[in-house]
Amino acid sequence: MSFFTKSTGESVEQTTEFTNTGLQALIPDGTQLLCAIAGASWEPETQFKGKTVKVMLHVIQAGKFKDFIINDSLKLFDNKASVADKALEKLMTYDAICSGQLYAADKNGKPIQDNNELLARALNGGEVLVTFAEYSIDRDDGTKITGNWVRSINAKPKSAPKAAAPVINYASEDDALADVNF
Repeated sequence: MSFFTKSTGESVEQTTEFTNTGLQALIPDGTQLLCAIAGASWEPETQFKGKTVKVMLHVIQAGKFKDFIINDSLKLFDNKASVADKALEKLMTYDAICSGQLYAADKNGKPIQDNNELLARALNGGEVLVTFAEYSIDRDDGTKITGNWVRSINAKPKSAPKAAAPVINYASEDDALADVNF
């Protein structure tokens, strides 16, 4: 069987055009969803972008967007200082929520850059509450690219504590004793 055989047994046609008809819907701007970090890696520098850290977020919250995958690309070495600084802050936040291992390694003088093993160990499996935003880019050819980006990340909320017994304020001690069954 050929490598280019679909799951249906049908052969893939050789063509110079491809359209993905199964694109996922956009997550609406401002939507907060619980996500698990499904992967984290250092991505090599290319002609279009400097070295980045890619964090793969898997939506685990039940609902319409469950099982969506969003890649958060942290531009740690961007030419624009404010972009690089925000990316460093975001990476530190991911680490603080997940394990603190990157911070500890840095404080102990261990190299972090290009250390995929440490990055994966520190972040993979961590759960974060993500607020998504939408982007739209008009291309020179008149087409538009749309997608989602990660606006903010937070620690997932802890389970709500059991409700305390209600506090009842009585006007007087006699009123309080009137409520007691002897």
